[in-house]
Amino acid sequence: MMRDKIVISGIGMIGDFGAGKKDFCTFLSVRKSISDLCFDDYMDTSPLRRADELSYCATIAAKLALQDAKLDHLNAVCNKRIGVVLGTTHGSLAYSIDYNKELIMNGPAMVSPMLFSNSVLNAPSSYVSAALNIQGASITISGYTPVFQALKYAMDLIRQDILDCCLVGGVDVYNEIILDGYSNCIKDTSMLKNRYGGSGFVVVESAESQKKRGVVGYAEIQGTQTFCVSSQNKKSDNIFNSQHLLDSRCSPGVDYVLASYNQDGAGVKFEKYLLENTKENNVVNCTKIFGHTFAASESFQIIFGAMALQGSNDLSGLDASIARNKNLDSLMISKSFKASASYSIMTKMERRLEK
Repeated sequence: MMRDKIVISGIGMIGDFGAGKKDFCTFLSVRKSISDLCFDDYMDTSPLRRADELSYCATIAAKLALQDAKLDHLNAVCNKRIGVVLGTTHGSLAYSIDYNKELIMNGPAMVSPMLFSNSVLNAPSSYVSAALNIQGASITISGYTPVFQALKYAMDLIRQDILDCCLVGGVDVYNEIILDGYSNCIKDTSMLKNRYGGSGFVVVESAESQKKRGVVGYAEIQGTQTFCVSSQNKKSDNIFNSQHLLDSRCSPGVDYVLASYNQDGAGVKFEKYLLENTKENNVVNCTKIFGHTFAASESFQIIFGAMALQGSNDLSGLDASIARNKNLDSLMISKSFKASASYSIMTKMERRLEK
C-alpha cells in the first residue's frame, strides 16, 4: 500500500538557544544565545554516559520531537514501526581525530576501547534508537545537505509501508577543527563562531497514521529534491533553471522561501534565482538566523517553516513578514552550499488534507 500524504506531527530541538519550542521561539525573536548547555536539564542522561556531545544533542532533540508528537509512550510492537534517519555534515570528525591523536601520542593502553564507538559516523542515530527504544530502521546520511536527503529517505520508507512514523533530524556541533577548516571558505566567519550547533528533529508520518492517532500536525510535505550544482548545464544563464527548482506544480503556490546559502559563487546565483521566482520576492535568509550550523541549521529551517505554517503566535517577534502572515499556505525550504543544493515544499496541512 502506498501512502501518498506525509505530514510533520512533532518537532524537537536543542542548541545554544536552549531546548524545545519555547526557547526556540525566544531565540527567533531576540537572537540571544545562552553560554552553556546542561543536558541533564532535559532528560535522564544515564543511557548516554559513554556518548559524546553529538549523541547527547541528537537524543534530546529526538526525545522532544516524540513527546511533541505524542509518541513517547508506545509499546514494543509500535516501536518497530518507528525509525530514525539522521543527517550530519561532519559527524564525529573532531572526536575521531582527537581519539587517534591520543592513540598515537600515548599508545593503545592509555585509550579506553569503550570510547571508540563515538568515532563511528552512525553512533548518534544508534544512541537515539537505544535510548528511546526505537526498533525500526536506524540510518545515518552525511554530506552538505543531509537532512533533506534524510527527509526524502524517510518519506520513501513510509510510502512503502515499511514504517508508520520516522524521526528525521540533523546534528552537528562546532569544534576547533571545523572552525579552522571553514574559516578560509566562508565569507562571513561570524556565521560560524557565533553558533554552537545542536540538533533538530521532526516526526514525519503518513496522514492516515496522524488522523488515526488524533494528533494535530504542523504541515504536509509535498516533496523534496537534492541535486549537484556542479552538474548543471554550463551554457545556461541560470544554473538552476535546468533543474526546475520551482516547477509548475509548486511555483504558483509558494508564499515564502526559507533559504540558506553561502554568500559566494553558487550561493549568490541561488539567491538571485529565488528572488526572481517567488511571490513578491518573499525570501527569508535563514543563514543570518541560524548561521552555518550545517545539518543542524537545515533541521532548524524545516522546524521554523512547520511552525510558521501552523500559524504559531510565538513567531511574532521576527522582523520578517512571514511571522505576521497568518494565511500562509505554502513554504519552500532550501539550502545551497558549495557542490549541492536541496529543497522541500511544505504546505499548510489543513488546506491540503481536507480535499
